[in-house]
Formats: sequence, structure tokens, C-alpha cells
Amino acid sequence: MRKSMGFLYGATLLIAYCSISYELLLAQYLSVLLGNSIHRFTSTLGIYIFSLGVGAWWAGHLKEGGARHRYLLRIEIALSVLGMGIPFYLFGSEALIRSFCEWKQIPFSSGISTSLIWVVAHGLMVSIGFLSGMEVPLLMDLEKAQGGSTTWVLPLDYLSSFLGAVSFPLVIYLGMGLLSGSAMVGVLNGISAWMLSRVGSEPVPGYTRWGIGLSGLGVLLWVFEGASHGWLMRVFL
Repeated sequence: MRKSMGFLYGATLLIAYCSISYELLLAQYLSVLLGNSIHRFTSTLGIYIFSLGVGAWWAGHLKEGGARHRYLLRIEIALSVLGMGIPFYLFGSEALIRSFCEWKQIPFSSGISTSLIWVVAHGLMVSIGFLSGMEVPLLMDLEKAQGGSTTWVLPLDYLSSFLGAVSFPLVIYLGMGLLSGSAMVGVLNGISAWMLSRVGSEPVPGYTRWGIGLSGLGVLLWVFEGASHGWLMRVFL
């Protein structure tokens, strides 16, 4: 039981760190591409908090029992895929929008291209925020199912969100780019999926492999960040 609770609380710390980091990475991308960094970061946080609330509300409508554990595992896998794919989604959409502007003979700096990029990036923000909002209610249910007498999930979630917000400008922004930063956070999300699959009397079949596999993919993207960045530039820009 103590081992399961350790995995649960460790995963809670990683999950909250990853969630806020994904949103800040998207805000960084928008501030570089579109300017007005204060507006980008404040609007990102506002959309993120709203999406968290919608996700938490939706989690209350999911089936009760062991199915909620599997929902949580699926959410972590989806967030890991979304997070590690952020550079590919953004560069790919930017390339498509550039092609559209050339076809229509519209300047890339026009309001149309800016609006399209805004829609894509904020669509990712809403998706990540919505899935992240579902996590805390499901984590608290899992804590109760494991016999937890004290609710540690919420304090740990807030603590890790704070650590993510503080460490982002010092570690990810200064030491990493969009590609390596999203890969590193995706690795942590994959590890959280693996940890959650170990909660309970027996590991949840299939999800352990998913967590390990996604973490391995993130490590490869992180290690070969230069080659991955060069490939993105050749293919999309």
C-alpha cells in the first residue's frame, strides 16, 4: 500500500509540473512569433485556468470504479503525445499557413495568418488544459481507492505547479528551446503514466509499456535535439 501511494504522489508532482510547463512553452512560442509577450502569457494562463475548470467538471461525469484509473492513464498518454508533439504541430501549421499566404499572395504578417496561428496554438492550450483539469479529480479518487486517509493530491498539485512556473524561465527558457523543452517535459509525462500504472495491487496491463515507450521517445528527441531541429527546418520551413 505504501509503495502504491508513493507512486501516486510522485506521479501527482510530475503531472502538475508537466501541465504548467506545456502551457508556458506555448506562450513562449506565441510571444516569439507574434510579439507582445505579456499579453501572450496572461491570456495563456487565463485560457489554461478556464480549461482546467471545464476538465474538472467533465471528470465528474465519467464512470465510477476502476474505469476511472484507466481514464487517468489514457489522459497521461494523450498529454505525453500532445506535449512532445508541440513543435511538430506548431511548425507544421506555420508551414501550411505560410503556403496558404503565398498561394493567396497575402503577407505572412497579415491578420489572417496571425489569427490562424492563434487558433492552432490556443487549440492546443485548451486541449492540454482540459485534459489536465480531469487529472486532479481522478487522482483524488485513486487516492481514496488506495485507502488514503489524508488528501495530499491537491497540495502536491499546487506545489508542483508553483515549481514548474518558477523553474520554467530558469531551466527550460534559458537552457532549452521549444523542441528539447517539450521533449523533456514529455519524458516526465511518460514516467508519470508508468508510475500510475503501478498504483494498486497489480500493474495495469499495457499502460506500463506505453509509459516506458513514450519516455524513451522523448529521450531520443531530447538527445538528438540538433538533428530533430534540422529536420523540422528542412521539412516545414
